Order: sequence, then C-alpha cells, then structure tokens
Amino acid sequence: MILIINFLKKMKKNFLLFLAGLFLPAQIFADVCNWNRNWEFQLGDVGEKALSGWEKCFLPHSFSAPYFLGSQFYTGEGWYRKKITPADYGNAKNVFLDFEGVFQFAEIFVNQKKVGEHRSGYTGFRVDLTPALDRSLPAQTVAVRVSNRWDSRTAPRAGEHIFTGGINRDVRLVTEGTVYIERNGVTVTTPKVSAESASLGVFVCVHNSGTKKTSAVCRIKLLAPDGNRVVFSEKRAVENIPARGNASANLVFKIAKPQLWSPDSPNLYALELEISENEKNVPASKKPSSKYVCNVGFRSFEWTADKGFFLNGKHLFLIGANVHQDCAGWGDGMTNASHERDVRLMKDAGFNFIRGSHYPHDPAFLEACDRLGMLFWSEGGIWGMGGQKIDDERWNAPAIPHKPEDREAFAQSAETLVREMVRDAKNHPCIIAWSVCNEPFFVPGNLIAPAKEMTARLLKAVKEEDATRPAAVGGVQRAGFDKLSDAEVVGYNGDGARIFQNPGKPNLVAEYGSVVCKRPGAFSPGWGDFNNERPAWRAGAAIWCGFDHGSIWDAGSRMGIVDYFRIPKRSWFWYRENLRGIEAPEFLRAGVPAALQLTSDKTELKSCAGEDDALLTVRILDKSGKAISNSIPVTLRIVSGPGEFPTGKTIVFAPDSDIDIRDGIAAIAFRSNFNGMTKIIAEAEGLKSASVCIRTKDTETPDTDKEFVPGKSVETPERKYLGRYVPPKISERKNVLAAVANLAENRPCRATSNDSDARLAADGNTDSAWRAAKNDAVPAWTLDMEFFFKLKSATIYFLKDEEPGNFFLEMSSDGKKWEKISVADYALDNDDRDVAKMNFCFSEDVPAAKFFRIRFSRALGSGLREVILRGD
Repeated sequence: MILIINFLKKMKKNFLLFLAGLFLPAQIFADVCNWNRNWEFQLGDVGEKALSGWEKCFLPHSFSAPYFLGSQFYTGEGWYRKKITPADYGNAKNVFLDFEGVFQFAEIFVNQKKVGEHRSGYTGFRVDLTPALDRSLPAQTVAVRVSNRWDSRTAPRAGEHIFTGGINRDVRLVTEGTVYIERNGVTVTTPKVSAESASLGVFVCVHNSGTKKTSAVCRIKLLAPDGNRVVFSEKRAVENIPARGNASANLVFKIAKPQLWSPDSPNLYALELEISENEKNVPASKKPSSKYVCNVGFRSFEWTADKGFFLNGKHLFLIGANVHQDCAGWGDGMTNASHERDVRLMKDAGFNFIRGSHYPHDPAFLEACDRLGMLFWSEGGIWGMGGQKIDDERWNAPAIPHKPEDREAFAQSAETLVREMVRDAKNHPCIIAWSVCNEPFFVPGNLIAPAKEMTARLLKAVKEEDATRPAAVGGVQRAGFDKLSDAEVVGYNGDGARIFQNPGKPNLVAEYGSVVCKRPGAFSPGWGDFNNERPAWRAGAAIWCGFDHGSIWDAGSRMGIVDYFRIPKRSWFWYRENLRGIEAPEFLRAGVPAALQLTSDKTELKSCAGEDDALLTVRILDKSGKAISNSIPVTLRIVSGPGEFPTGKTIVFAPDSDIDIRDGIAAIAFRSNFNGMTKIIAEAEGLKSASVCIRTKDTETPDTDKEFVPGKSVETPERKYLGRYVPPKISERKNVLAAVANLAENRPCRATSNDSDARLAADGNTDSAWRAAKNDAVPAWTLDMEFFFKLKSATIYFLKDEEPGNFFLEMSSDGKKWEKISVADYALDNDDRDVAKMNFCFSEDVPAAKFFRIRFSRALGSGLREVILRGD
C-alpha cells in the first residue's frame, strides 16, 4: 500500500512538471534577467533552514540599512535565500547566477549544497547552479551566506570608508545553451583612432559545455550612436570548440570617420554579438544563442610626463572629484539610478574626471560615465589607513599584514581583486587608468619594502590583463612609491599636491583639499593643499571628495561638496560657476514658514527590481511661495501604493539629527518593489502640506507578482531608525577591537624651517629627526592628521632635554586659528641618548582637531625625533 501511495505521489509530481513544461519553450534561448526581487534576509549566522526571523528583502541590500553616517557598523554574518523554479530556467542547458558584488565573503548554496564562493566585495563573479539543480522539483532554494568579518589575508583590509556587509549590487540569473560566451569573455579594443578612421578589435571566448567537439557561428553588428544606422553586420565561424573547453575568435574591423567619444561629445556605438552552435538539421531560428551587448566609444588618450593628458590628440586638464558609493539611508546598497545621479551631479558641477575611491565601482556607475562623458580612474581596494598600528579588526590596519605568514595570501587576494577589476570593466571607454591601490606607504617602516614589492606585483598584474591603459598608483607622496618603475602614472594626495617640480613621469593630484562642513557650507573651492596650479606637466586634479559618506572616522563623513542626501553644498555651486559659467543662485535666507514644497526628479520609475529610484526633495516656503532657510521637522509619508524609504513608509527629517533638514531643504531616495502608483505626502506642524505621485512601470522584470495589489502584495515594513549602531561591549565582542593607532605616522607635516626634513618627525623611526634651521628664532612643526580626531595622549621624542616652558602644544581645525592643548598630566622619560621622551595626557574637554602643532619659544636645539599621537 505504501509503495502504491509513493508511486502515485511521484506520478502526480511528474504530471505537474509536465503541465508546467507546456508553458515553457522547448528550448530556452540564452537569457539574462534581473534577480533582485523576492529574497528573504536574516541578520546573523542562522543558516538557510531557520524556521523564523526572515524578512522580505529586495536587492541591492546593506546589512546596515537604514544607515546614516555612523562610524560603527555591524560586523558578522547575514543570510539571504530565494526560491528558484522551472519557470526561471526552463530547459536551459546551463544556469548561472551573476553577482556584481557581495561584501565581503559570499558562499552560495542550492538545496544546502555549496556551489560556489567569492572573496572581495567590489568585483563580480559567476556561480554555476547547473550541477546542483534537481529539475524534478517544483521549487528549490538558493541561499547566500555573507560575512563582512575583517580578515588580515583578504583585500580590502583597511580604508577610511565603511565596510558594511550585504548583497549590495545587482544579481542576474543567466540561462545558456550548450555553447555560450564566457563571462567577461568579450574584449573590445580601439587600437587606432582618429577623426578619419578607427580600428575596432573584438576578442570573443566561447565555451562548449557539451561532451563533443563542436563549432559555432558568431554574428556581430555595430550600430551608430543614433541607434539606427548599421555600421557593419557580419557572420564569422568559431571552429573546433573542444568538449568542455574554450575556443576564441579575434575580429578586426575598420570604421571610417568615427564619431569620437569625449566628455563634450560622449558618442557611443552599440556592439551586438550573438553565438549559435552549428547544429545540423536545426533551423537558425531554433538554435540556442548566447548574446552580448556593450557600448563602444572611439577615443584615444595619452598620459605624458611633460605636457599632461591628451584626449583625441587635444590637451585636456583633468578636473574632478573622488567619489565613494554610499548614500543616505540605503548605505552602499545603491540603485543603478543612484549611481547615474551621482555621475550627473559631478558632471553638472563642470568636472570631466572621477577617481573611483578606493575600490572598483559598480558597473552601472561606469556605464553612466560612458553615457554622460566622464573620464574615470579605476582603483583597487588596497589601502592602509591604520599606519603603524598592529593588525586588529576595525578596518584601519596597515596596507599589508604585520605577520609574514599572512602576506602572501593577502598579496594573492589583492592581485585577484585588481585582475577582476580589469576583467569586469575593461570595455568601458571612460576608463583611462588602472590604479592598483591608494597610499600603500601607510605601514610601519620595516614593511615599506614588502609593501613596494606587493605594489609592483599588482602593477604587473593589471598590465597583463590590459596593456592598452597605464598601470597607476594613487597616493604616492611618501616613501618613494612614485619611483616604482612599473608605475606608469602616479597620483599625489594631500601634501603631495604641493609638489611643484616635475616628478619625471605622468602624474596628477589625486586628492586635494576638502569641504569639511555640514551643508550649506561656504561658497569656496576647498583647495586645501592645492591652489589650482596647472604646470604643463601636471595632468589634472581631483578634490577630496564628491559626496559626504560613511566613514570609520566620524569627522571624515562630512568632506564632500555634495551632502549625504545628494543636496549640493555651496562649494558645488562654486565649481559650477567657475567651470561652467553658471552663476550661483541666490542662497536661501530665513523667513516665516508657511508651506511645504515636495518635488521628485522623476515621475515614473522604469524598474521595480532595485535598478531605479527617485530623489524626493522637500523645501520650506514662506507665504509667497519662496524657499527659505528655516529648518523644522518634516515627515514624508506614503499615503497609498507601493514603494519605500530606507526607513519604511515614513521618514522624519529634523534639524541636527542624523536624518537632517538643513538650510530649509531635505531629500531622500525613494524606490518601489512593485508596479503601481504611489502617493507621497510631506507634512509639518502648522504648515500647508504637499504631495507628489510616482508611477512604477516595469516592463522588463519577468516576475508574475510585480503588480501591486492592496491587501495581497507584500507591504513595506517599518524600519524605524534607532540611531547609530553601537557594537557590543568590548568584553563581549570578538570582531571589533579598540583602536590604539599613532595618528601622526606618515601624515602630512611641515615646519617653519628645515635643516632636515619635517617628515622625519612622523616616519615611525626614532633614529631619524627633524631639525629646525639655526636662524629660525621661533621654530614650529605642524602635522595635518587629515581627519578630525579627539586627541587623548601624545608621546614626543625631543632632540634634547626640554622644559615645558620652551614649547607649546597646539591644535587647530583649519590650520589658521590655533589654541593651546590643555594637558592634564605629563611625565619625562629620559634615555641615554640626546633625546628627551615626554608622555602627555590631554584633558577630556579637548575638542576634536585636524591639525597639531609644536611651537618652540627658542631656536637653540629645536627639533623632534618622533611624534606619536593617540585618540579617537
């Protein structure tokens, strides 16, 4: 009897699958579809079979959302899971998931069987689901375990930004036939470009997953920038593709009088490739095909050591900004539309150049640079924010591991990261350099040599991947990293911007100045160390930085010319006026609030799958309808329809809160996970309200549940912002340790005079020393800590015995106005050399500062062997 029941159950299941097959094509053609919708998420290492605690999740997603500029963030695991059904993959021979980025360690499972993993956080990867899929089942579970625990052997291991975990970029389901184009298997080059003619090289790598050798047909077409004119359309054979192996084709084409790509004219051609297996007795229309489409920009560029940068044969000074990928509420889980908005904001300011600080950027960001005409410096995620500090788990460690046994594994991880960066982004015309890292000199003195060896290794790796662009290093201003022979282009940060002699190789100012303020700020450029000097040999300059962003140092979060909510500061208007000639608007003044104004940068979203969003902006108006600078609490609320803010269906802006309204303006990105009309209202006590309607109309996402049905569709949960994340107490935590770093080592420093270099007092070596010139009556040594820190203590090695009356310890927020530091206690610790070591403890009421200065009251013997500063 039991056998009969089991047989009937099996027959029923097979019959249901047979019925499902009636609604599927007999052979699925290659397809790529967005797979961001309808995940479930749970924070913690719960496993995919956890019975409760799951919440509906739509990608891209960040562990920390809703996030608003906190320096602390959750470190640990999170789990994502989603059902996959035969409707997703049909009869496809091969089924893959393509991830654009998961921070930082991802493990992927199908029905609890591990099918792949990836370590990095900022580069894409593919997972083959095919072997693990049980095609007899009506539904199966795909699960992703994500960990953002710090690992000494994995890049990145340090940086100034935050390192939130999550599937924070798009995921796509890819179905293919037996023969298909490999992921990143198309390489497009434009070896020769002029106004008269251009050459186009197309390399295609084709994989045969079958058990027999075969051949394929490659159809290739190039469309002109108008999208209609066919420049060429050809068919080529790809012969002798081995079983379970690859074969390639190298194609070269000539284009007469190409429309050149540049920031002023970002002309893009469309390249379409299609691979079909040469199956006998099968009509071409029935053969499974693998497709690839990309934009092509015909441009030539040259970096020179003596005359700067040239694009299409014409000199161009690169003027731009450093950009992080992180926005209010959503954190690093940004939509493609958000990335395009960021590029457009930099473009509208008059910039022609973006440095991708300090990791490979989202593919959508690069696509926006291509479309809008923005040159891009792509950078690997290797940085050593922690300087001499020993390895811990707070993301501010040195550039390479202290422990020798960790270094080779880390170097391999760093090399994998930069190689994947190049493979992911190689076909974007906007990219003009591959930078392997930023400020690799942030290591103790004994690690400078191995740090140089690793940097040279990374430079060689990117040249092996792409010989058409230069290999570069960002932040080379110290320890001789600009002299590395394999560094074809070098970028100087901070004090390096003051280098006014030609370094002898192509170069630019990779970071200068900053606008350290909350909006609105001053109408000024924030030059800092750089005053817009443009010697012929300097290729360009990029301000630090474009946008406010989350930082492991609280004071580092407000350094953009655009605030975290994507509202420009006055500095942005200064650049627009000076670079584009657009006069700055009349800045807002206080008035009597009477009403609200609510606007959206678009009225229709094209995607309900995490690719599109709208920026909502609310303003305070007086009774005449004029915007004023008064800032009072304002609430945005979804009245009807689908959609969400990072905090759910409502968000409250308040003065001087993390979710702030400043200068009479507030903004937030809105997104929807369903099609339908959403009505949003803005309210404030005593003021006339305002509303806006946004329609979501997604025609591309194949999901059957994407239409919003009140009472049936998943409602947006409330995600009330509870304030900044506070990690467990030190005694209870394993993954976040207290920071005890030397805030002085390898930071920019200068002196009123130099008998020996001022930098020797902050090089991590007490055997070297800065000495003032003998004729300097009142010597002073100044340190720029680059960020704001609340100093707690200092250890200073003077050149000789000093009495406290012979020097003063001072601090400043701007390097201009100085005040003495209140010392709670100090102790003298002499040794047998001509050195006096003094330990200082500072009073609790000492405010945060960016600059530290030691000012002597006399010249004789003035000098410093080493300065060590500690604080928060």
